[in-house]
Amino acid sequence: MNDLSFPKKGPPQIIKPPTDSILLVGQSVVLTAEVIGSPKPQVTWLFKGQPLKPTATKHQIDAKKDGIYTLTILKGEPADEGQYTVVAENPVDKVQANAKVTVCTKPKIDKLADVSVNIGENARIQCQYSGNPTAKIIWYKDGKPISNTDQRFIITQETPTLSVLTINNTNMDDKGIYSVKLTNIAGDVEGKANLIIKRKFK
Repeated sequence: MNDLSFPKKGPPQIIKPPTDSILLVGQSVVLTAEVIGSPKPQVTWLFKGQPLKPTATKHQIDAKKDGIYTLTILKGEPADEGQYTVVAENPVDKVQANAKVTVCTKPKIDKLADVSVNIGENARIQCQYSGNPTAKIIWYKDGKPISNTDQRFIITQETPTLSVLTINNTNMDDKGIYSVKLTNIAGDVEGKANLIIKRKFK
């Protein structure tokens, strides 16, 4: 028996299903499935259960040799996120496989402003940001990462997208540039704020 010969009639098999994928906003992603069966199956792609039709600007659907089928999603946008399904059907049977596409956006700083306090007061620098998935944030003072060892400097994550740096009992050495770096799978962004310390005059 020759293992390489397909039976005269056999159900479709998705021997390599599409995999869960990350789609960056403005970029493209390719979902790939390898399908066998005899008679040759008809392959269709669905998004959230609805059949997809090929278009020049959003969905490219290709059947390559050796049973390789691809769906290319172009110009990623948040509406493209969800479950994609490849369906293979012949007169014997019908099978399907799913893949989830997650749309990711580069981090963006929505709010980070200069702060001015009197010497000895507490300073509070807020960084409001967005991005998907939620970005990791690192704070810097004059280009150097702020250490947790200085107990006057407290970094709190007040909401998933609001990080606050509190500097207790400020002194003149605390003035300067405070910056943040936000990073996720889609990229990174940096921002800065100036802390001004005012002397008290009697």
